[in-house]
Amino acid sequence: MDFFRKDTPLKKETVFIWTDPGADIDDEVALFWLFNEETYCDKYIYEVAIGGAGKLDAWKEFQKKFPTKCGSNNAVTYHEKDSLDKISRKITPDYMIVLAPGIDKILNSLDFTNLKLVGYQGSLPQMHPKLLHPDYTLINDENGAFNDRDSRNFFIRLNNEEKEGTVICVTTEECKKQENLFGKELFKNNQYWSSHTNRELDKNIQEIVFETVFKNMVGRMHPKHTYNKFAETLINPEIKGANYNLVKDIYDKINNNGTHTAMSDTLRKAIDDYIKDLNDNTEGPLKENTHLYLMEMSIYIGEIIGKDPVDDNGKLLTSSDENNNVINLHKKYNDAYNNFKNVGILSPAFDLVTMKKTMDIINSSQQEVSSNLLSRSDSRSRSRSRFGGKNFKKQKKSQRRKKSKIKKKVSAMKKVSARKSLKY
Repeated sequence: MDFFRKDTPLKKETVFIWTDPGADIDDEVALFWLFNEETYCDKYIYEVAIGGAGKLDAWKEFQKKFPTKCGSNNAVTYHEKDSLDKISRKITPDYMIVLAPGIDKILNSLDFTNLKLVGYQGSLPQMHPKLLHPDYTLINDENGAFNDRDSRNFFIRLNNEEKEGTVICVTTEECKKQENLFGKELFKNNQYWSSHTNRELDKNIQEIVFETVFKNMVGRMHPKHTYNKFAETLINPEIKGANYNLVKDIYDKINNNGTHTAMSDTLRKAIDDYIKDLNDNTEGPLKENTHLYLMEMSIYIGEIIGKDPVDDNGKLLTSSDENNNVINLHKKYNDAYNNFKNVGILSPAFDLVTMKKTMDIINSSQQEVSSNLLSRSDSRSRSRSRFGGKNFKKQKKSQRRKKSKIKKKVSAMKKVSARKSLKY
């Protein structure tokens, strides 16, 4: 029996994914990509934990519109953050992919005994250099990331459990590379979509990406949004400024003469009110220059959409209402939206890039394990074949009998020779 080759296939390992589909589209695209890769569907078991109220429902709605090959079968188990404490077992992953803030909140539901690799989108692992994977090239990023919030204890625990060399850190700076931005180049990148129709991301999903990026570019986060503590981070480039930087890039692309109209009193008041509301509804206070960056950003947006980014009530445009319901700004500013699509400058595909890089490394490491097992198996087979494989014991007995007969013949011949020599 060839123990390694036939009778004991490699046990399926578990990949745990922490994500939060909803406001941004990159979580959905990342899961859509993964669960359409047949190799990965067949090879692993997935535990997907989704943070935020209603976000699991958002992903299920997405899946109804865009079914995946393995996202709804027994290979995938979904959990909401609040339900993890209620399950009778701890999740014991072999691999983890962290695509959202707040993983500290579910640490009690996780057992790291078998953990071999972590893919993380953010900056925190840079503070724990011993954890960094030795074969992954880190693109340094000195700024904090959205996902770093409520994630510090996760890395402290990895340190305490001596999980050295296990973390792949995909920073924002890495995701900002041209090849990692949403857009035509990535939508048709054969490394991602070779198994998909027309070898590209579904065109309807491409449209959702454009709509979502436009919404987040034109509208600010509502001051009463669940994640309003991140609103300043998106505005101020001295903290992070993801929205500011995107607006500036598009403005620079479409504005050839470098001039813009003066700020109206209506827009000025809307900005002042927004800053006050944000201060009142967050832990605050905001940095002084955040107000100035918001003014600059709002002027750029006005040039992009052709009017002040103010709603009918004189409030600064937001991407959702205070109950987190999305506002479809691409419909209200349809002409500006079509111009925006033609410009083709989009935000980074943070979660998709992290998901693919991590899964590729996981898969290559498992292939190496399989190769080593097969190599050991082949070595054993060659060793056995020298002696007849399964008939090894029989052949050894046969060889002993032959040797014994030869010895007897040699002994008899010696006796005959001795008698002859005595005669002479």
